[in-house]
Amino acid sequence: MTEIRAPYYSTFGTRHLQDVFEVAGQWVDGIKWAGGSFSLVPAEQVKAFSDIAHENGAYVSSGGWIETVLR
Repeated sequence: MTEIRAPYYSTFGTRHLQDVFEVAGQWVDGIKWAGGSFSLVPAEQVKAFSDIAHENGAYVSSGGWIETVLR
């Protein structure tokens, strides 16, 4: 399983994400918005990232353990 962390460590957009799926999509299972980084990206971009992931059969995760703790 490969998980791509959305724009957090480096900034990239939907064109880059689409390229990743075109080149290596068979190995990508999911997209993770690390550390709540989705809150720093415009809502329409978050939706576009999610749409691309879902179109390619990948899940989208908006959090993990620390997001649970913070609630």
